[in-house]
Amino acid sequence: MKRIWDYDEDKALLRWPPPSLEFTDSDIWRVFRIQSEIVAGFEQLSRVGPACALFGSARTPADHRHYALARETARQLAGNGMAVITGGGPGRERTFHRLQH
Repeated sequence: MKRIWDYDEDKALLRWPPPSLEFTDSDIWRVFRIQSEIVAGFEQLSRVGPACALFGSARTPADHRHYALARETARQLAGNGMAVITGGGPGRERTFHRLQH
């Protein structure tokens, strides 16, 4: 049975010959573009000061005891001058994020 794949960026990068003659569109240059994004992120984070990254589950309901513990943890960290960095998603991460504002 033949499998039909959806189009995505990786498939386009693997196509040969490359659709563009621009050398910066190659796989090798893609690595440098990704690396530059990581460096830019570190530069921005270097100006934040004392910080803590908190991760959680998007599936934690607001009435769960871990949700309350997450709120208290984030509140204490922020109250002691720490920047609280989260993904801002639902569940515990939203809890951490809410306490920063």
